[in-house]
Amino acid sequence: ASFAYKVPDSSMAPLFKEGSYAYIQINGLIENKAIGLFKLNNEYMIRRLLYKKDKFILRADNKDIKDITINNKDSFQIIGKVYI
Repeated sequence: ASFAYKVPDSSMAPLFKEGSYAYIQINGLIENKAIGLFKLNNEYMIRRLLYKKDKFILRADNKDIKDITINNKDSFQIIGKVYI
């Protein structure tokens, strides 16, 4: 199944502008550096998922936004893969 998700911010600009729509494949396999929709501590976000030394890192394409390293205290869920 898939659905359209309205991009809430400019974190993935210029690929996705704020207010545009991204198409999400629910439970789609997400490879290293692929773009996905994630739920982190009850906040939804579109980011690139990086695998580094047993850690997950969420990275925005917008260089003004810092990386987020997922730790054991975080509530983290992969919703699906973003199709470009």
